[in-house]
Amino acid sequence: MQFQRISPTEFMVQAPVEEVREAAWYALRESRVANPIIDAEQNFVVGSTGDGFLSAARSATAQLIPQAQGTTVVFNSKPVLGGTIDFGAGKKASKKLADALERILNSGFTASGIVEPMASAPMGAAPPPIALATGGGANAPFVPGDRPVYGKMLAPKRGTTLLSYAVIGILCCQFLSVFTIIYSIGALRDYKVKGDPGDKGLVVASLCLGVLGCLIMVLNIALRVGGVVR
Repeated sequence: MQFQRISPTEFMVQAPVEEVREAAWYALRESRVANPIIDAEQNFVVGSTGDGFLSAARSATAQLIPQAQGTTVVFNSKPVLGGTIDFGAGKKASKKLADALERILNSGFTASGIVEPMASAPMGAAPPPIALATGGGANAPFVPGDRPVYGKMLAPKRGTTLLSYAVIGILCCQFLSVFTIIYSIGALRDYKVKGDPGDKGLVVASLCLGVLGCLIMVLNIALRVGGVVR
């Protein structure tokens, strides 16, 4: 595929969306984005990163925009929690995704020709791998090890991150419990609209622990105020 890198996170690829979206899927997978999905209806490739006790949840997307001369690909990475305050991490992560796509396109990528969503594949699960080419070297054509996964773009996971907030809120920083409640309610609303990615139970548990943390905070404040009054 012929392409031009317009910016650190944007490409113009001289190929139809049906071919470019596969390359974008492999770019996300190569960048260790969890369970990338091709949403053919919305022309997005989406996945998530982080969502751990030490790594905040992030969404990673490749937006595919059909043009007369091909397809524009725009990469974006943003935090699932915390609004737009990102301290430059989003630009760095988006550039990493774009670098992966450039390597794939430069290696001689050829689309598999899959055009219909693979309804039989579980959401986020890769189908059986196809055979890999033998031999080659640094300049060998890119040969994917798994077929792209198609499906509906769901809400990004954030249950583990919220659970870590809830636990920290109870143990040593009850004020964090307030944010846990706010983020958990927002997550449940997002899941209701976009679909549950599979960790709704963790979000509900985080909400309950957040409420408990707030009760502990209120009790501590009441005891301190009562001690001062006396």
